[in-house]
Amino acid sequence: MTIRENLEAALRGETVEQIPFAIYGGFFNGPAGEALREIEGMGTINMARPWGVEYSSVEVKTEPLADGGDLTTYHTPVGDLAQRRSTESGYGSMWTMEHLVKRPEDWQVVQYLIEDTHYVPTLEAFDDADGQIGEQGLTMAPVERMPFQRLWIEFGDIEQLCYLLADDRDRLDRMISAMTRKQTEHWEIVARSDAEFIWAPDNLTADILGPELYRRYAQPYYEALADALHPHHKLLIAHFDGHLGSLAELIAETPLDVIESFTPPPNGNISLHEAWQAWAPKVLWVNYPPSGHLAEPEQIKQRVHELVAEVPEPRRLAFEISEDVPPDVAAVNFAAIQEALEGI
Repeated sequence: MTIRENLEAALRGETVEQIPFAIYGGFFNGPAGEALREIEGMGTINMARPWGVEYSSVEVKTEPLADGGDLTTYHTPVGDLAQRRSTESGYGSMWTMEHLVKRPEDWQVVQYLIEDTHYVPTLEAFDDADGQIGEQGLTMAPVERMPFQRLWIEFGDIEQLCYLLADDRDRLDRMISAMTRKQTEHWEIVARSDAEFIWAPDNLTADILGPELYRRYAQPYYEALADALHPHHKLLIAHFDGHLGSLAELIAETPLDVIESFTPPPNGNISLHEAWQAWAPKVLWVNYPPSGHLAEPEQIKQRVHELVAEVPEPRRLAFEISEDVPPDVAAVNFAAIQEALEGI
């Protein structure tokens, strides 16, 4: 089997020749990129949207900044919002340093942005990206983050979200309803695409979205997403990289196919054994614990063997690197993980 075939089979829950290991494609653009390309058998994970966003009455202006980030301003008939981002060094992703929402009054502008959004197909963009990666990995088609997560990751911050939850739950619910309604437009586009693996980049953790909020905002969202995409034979892959222990029973009930970036202890708070048992028949795409990259290569190999030994059989299992790793140890550590899995 090629790297791609093996990875696809694992994510479908099928028996594989070897537990696959893949890393986010952005790592290849970092300082360790050349050395990473020499690791045989390690796959690449890319994302490409088969959809784009347009606005009817909003003008968007993005200016590059000297630090490699950017400043984006949204000019709307009801007010302007600005967002400043910077580039982090791990794999070049953009991190928001200044959010759009800086005061409660700004949420009315966000509401306008939501209502003015239109999704358009860009199916060829996904097909081109998928063709470029070939048999060396996998291209997933992302959907937007679920509305609750967008509120504090893309629009506001934790502080502004807390104000909403405490002082204006009605406004929060109206925005979430509007976003969900709008996002169904691009679900329909994704359903028509050639993508089989659909990525929900939700960065979920119970530290923010605990059981009560999960029941209210996450469960209905994932059920609607599954209703839209499962009939088209799409597999839903959700990026749940945080503390999930208190959500274990709820996640078991959620119609997701793969829990991606699942992070075992010490960074996560539920073991691979517990998750594998509780979330059958879901596949666990395990992010090797970030703190583990401080260990020596032989210790990393041993930890990989210990993790695999936690499951009764090497099914419904894949490994990845989805979070930042110190560039000076990335190549050596990733090679150690690949070698450990080859020996199982």
